[in-house]
Amino acid sequence: CLEPNLIVGFAGDLGFAQRFRQVLKDVWNPQSIPALEQGEAHKVISAFCTGGLTEYLSTHQNNFPVNVQTAFLVGFVHKNKHHLVHLHAGLFQPMVINASMPFVSIGSGYHITNPFLSFIKKVFWQEQEVPTLQVGIFSAILAINLAIEINCGGINAPLHLAVLKYDE
Repeated sequence: CLEPNLIVGFAGDLGFAQRFRQVLKDVWNPQSIPALEQGEAHKVISAFCTGGLTEYLSTHQNNFPVNVQTAFLVGFVHKNKHHLVHLHAGLFQPMVINASMPFVSIGSGYHITNPFLSFIKKVFWQEQEVPTLQVGIFSAILAINLAIEINCGGINAPLHLAVLKYDE
């Protein structure tokens, strides 16, 4: 949880994640918020991507992005609506998580959690495009616990969970 109405999760390189965390905080500062609030959510997402790419290129040899093994999930509230964006570091091409793509996993366990989340969606979401908060939390915990139990590649307990709640 970085700021009110802004949360980030990552998988991959800690140093790069620390740099991008600062970019997000800079974009989400009180001086930027009024300008961001005038625009649509895609302008906020674009500011995150531009800031991350600029930061990365400033120290990368030849100023050319490569396949960085880091991914981010950025959640934020904009104009009373929740938004979730999946970003791969390097090129920072955003994938917006919405009703047509209602979940995503990052990190070494994604090959376990994504298919399992598809199963959970079919069984527990009861034909809903987006689950209720309780079913969403249940789905995430179930999928992550499965990945912890069967993946020996670095997914460890304890599980930490954060929920983004609109804060006026």
